[in-house]
Amino acid sequence: MSNNIIDAVTQAVNSLVSALKLPDESAKANDTLGSMNFPQFSRILPYKDYDSATGLFINNKTIGFMFEARPLPGADKSIVATLEHLLRSKLPRGVPVSFHLVSSKLVGNDIDYGLREFRWSGKQAKKFNAITQAYYLRAAETKFPLPPALDLPLTLRNYRVYISCCVPRKKNSTTQIVEMENQIKILRASLGGAYIPTRILDAAGLVELMRELINPDPHEMYRVPYKLDPYQDLNYQCVDDSFDMQVTAGHLKIGRLGRDGKECVTRVTSYHLESDPEMAFLWTSADNYANLLNPELSISCPFVITLTLMVEDQVKTQNEANMKFMDVEKKSKTSYAKFFPNVIKEMQEWGDIRQRLATNQTSLVSYFFNITTYTADSTEASLAAEQQVLNSYRKGGFQLIPARYHHLRNFLAMMPFKCGEGLFKELQAAGVVKRAETFQVANLLPIVADSPLAPADSWRPPTEISWRSSTCSTRE
Repeated sequence: MSNNIIDAVTQAVNSLVSALKLPDESAKANDTLGSMNFPQFSRILPYKDYDSATGLFINNKTIGFMFEARPLPGADKSIVATLEHLLRSKLPRGVPVSFHLVSSKLVGNDIDYGLREFRWSGKQAKKFNAITQAYYLRAAETKFPLPPALDLPLTLRNYRVYISCCVPRKKNSTTQIVEMENQIKILRASLGGAYIPTRILDAAGLVELMRELINPDPHEMYRVPYKLDPYQDLNYQCVDDSFDMQVTAGHLKIGRLGRDGKECVTRVTSYHLESDPEMAFLWTSADNYANLLNPELSISCPFVITLTLMVEDQVKTQNEANMKFMDVEKKSKTSYAKFFPNVIKEMQEWGDIRQRLATNQTSLVSYFFNITTYTADSTEASLAAEQQVLNSYRKGGFQLIPARYHHLRNFLAMMPFKCGEGLFKELQAAGVVKRAETFQVANLLPIVADSPLAPADSWRPPTEISWRSSTCSTRE
């Protein structure tokens, strides 16, 4: 018995001595671990710094600016003509410019502000004030309560428009900064001529917007305040610490921790144009996502519409139009036209385009139209949103298709400055970028939506006001 114990102790001591003689690999393991590249979503965001003196963002490869614009409540021919002139003569050639229309349910702060002077009075004022606030919050979360026979997706949303543009950064170039400052003044003045007031977005505004788009919470209706860290790059501040993304063929899954500490998962789906629409009017663009006459043809979930356009070089497009016209004209005079009669119509179209390009009446524009929706992580909610998007836009003459296997690419294309960093060339290589004249693209701009106009007392429907005034006094 004693010999067995001695043998066991001897074996343990020998094993320990042998282990101590082995080389220490912990330092090497730590070095290897430190050199590994872990997948971080913030690493693919281009935002680095912001210069408050010039209003310019400094990105990985580019330098750019960003506006927040007030949505147009409507449009007419004069506004379209002003926007067409802006695209044709004011935008830099060969530079992607993005227009973002954000529809969000983060309207809790706006509801509180709008109802601050619309209060009940009396002994049960607190109770009825809470009911009034809950009525509008419920409308933002789901929809306005309607009779069972009118199951329509009437929702309360906050619409905002953003415009972003960036150019390749030149090292230590004061001239480029002056040119960008002049470009900001020109664009803001041109947009003002179309009754679109703008303000320059700073670093805090960009981070707040990106945190809303990248870290969505389908149940949150109040803006989450965030204090900007001046000593950290902007891209790291755009992503929540609990951010998690799963990429699938049909959608993206974004998970994060909510305010209550519970995990919330949002399903993100993207759609883009299958072909150029045959006809589009700017004043009817809002009917595709907020149709008051046909509310069932509306998008009830939060979404972002992005139109990234690039005005092509005038001389190159003129040469291309001449070559196309001469080619189809030659074919139309041969037996080729008997087998393909559309060549005659094509010759006439290229002839008209060639004349307008030669007289600088128009320009060709490459554009990418993308819609990104945010829904709860359920198949029913995702399918309902998909049918709303496809059906409402199909009624307006737009053929949209889901970005199957390319949802992450379209999700990145939705973000400001990403197309200017080289993503637009990838979209062109993928064949999802369309071409049209400046007049057609001006009618596709996502800038028409419900405008809040007055900051207060803008949430009360007339029927509710008349009902309350007929029962009792509601003003304090």
